[in-house]
Amino acid sequence: MTLIKTIIVDDEARIRRGIERMVRSCGEEWEIVGTFSDGKEVYDTVLNENIKFDVLISDVRMPEMDGLTLQKELNQHFSFLTVFISGYDDFEYLQTAIQEGAVNYLLKPIDREQFYVQLNKVKQKVITRKIREQEWLEMREKANMLEYAKQIQRLSEWTWKEENDISFFNWTKQFPAGKYQLLYVSIDQALSKTHGLTTEEWNTAILTVEEKLEAVLDYHFHNSYANKWWWRGNPNCYWILLHQDYGAGEKTIPEAAIEDLALELKTSIQKQTPFTLSISLGDEFSDLSLFVEMKKQLVSIATAKKRHHLSIQAAKEWIQKNLHESITIKKIAQQVYMNPTYFCDYFKAQTGETILDYVTTARLEKAKELLGNTDLKIYDISAHVGYQDTKYFSKLFKQWMGQTPSQFREEHSVSSYIVS
Repeated sequence: MTLIKTIIVDDEARIRRGIERMVRSCGEEWEIVGTFSDGKEVYDTVLNENIKFDVLISDVRMPEMDGLTLQKELNQHFSFLTVFISGYDDFEYLQTAIQEGAVNYLLKPIDREQFYVQLNKVKQKVITRKIREQEWLEMREKANMLEYAKQIQRLSEWTWKEENDISFFNWTKQFPAGKYQLLYVSIDQALSKTHGLTTEEWNTAILTVEEKLEAVLDYHFHNSYANKWWWRGNPNCYWILLHQDYGAGEKTIPEAAIEDLALELKTSIQKQTPFTLSISLGDEFSDLSLFVEMKKQLVSIATAKKRHHLSIQAAKEWIQKNLHESITIKKIAQQVYMNPTYFCDYFKAQTGETILDYVTTARLEKAKELLGNTDLKIYDISAHVGYQDTKYFSKLFKQWMGQTPSQFREEHSVSSYIVS
């Protein structure tokens, strides 16, 4: 059912109430969104509260602002139909009103049957207008979708290009002027993460990534000042292009907004799929002919990140295999061909903990496992996890767990024979 939102204005309360009753009796599709006693009150309220309406039923002669002025002023902001209520001596007013777009007029005293006939005509015009507006919106939406699809196709094509003659950059005219930022979203260790997945499981995981990417972008930038495009690069990466018109602000997108987007995307993908993501943000640029250079810059950054990420993973794996040995920062750094000082700083930045904390935690976690699942003596377990001094091991274990190794074994051992 199409609701016809109606405003009633008349400076005589009795007439105003009578019009309201007659409008309501015309059917449930008529919705009264406001009744007012003068034109100025209507104008201020409608603009301040952004009241949407389809029909204005107004007296012609009113204090503060007459009906004709009210119609003219509101027409600058809204599209609506007007029915004027007038006396016999308002003929010249009514002629002007009809020229200004009023639908019709009713003379006082209002004849009920004539009122119903006029409102039915208004109803049909409102319905026709709404149908045409909807058709126009649908046509515009289809045109926008087609244009967006063309833009995505063009961006996708240029994602694969390395170099091209400058004359080929006419495609940039398809995009609005303004400031841009490019984001590169890549799946970490895609090959290892997909090991053991069926084709159907892989496709489901990728679909989840894409649905979440669309949802997060819509949430953060829907109806905002920023335009957005996203598309798939290769099977393991995606691209996001953000745009802002000139003059909308000094920065294309606030850094906090992008950080929130990246964090939400990483967190949700990690929860719902076997993947983790790396997201790189390029510098702001205005000339889209720089797109290829920006793309190369981000791929280079992402490659370096992945290389370092693999180095961190390799270091962790080496530590786990060598818990019983004497482990030094120099030894670990040598395994990943990095400077020891740089490695320490990078490890902390990427994992949130120092390399010393990681090694200690790994050793004590292994000790917990051996205490609970084996009958090894405590001094043997101490040596097995790299502590030759059993007293030091026991003290460290108690600081970490709040229990001595013996106490922990007593509570958690699954062995039938326990040696303390």
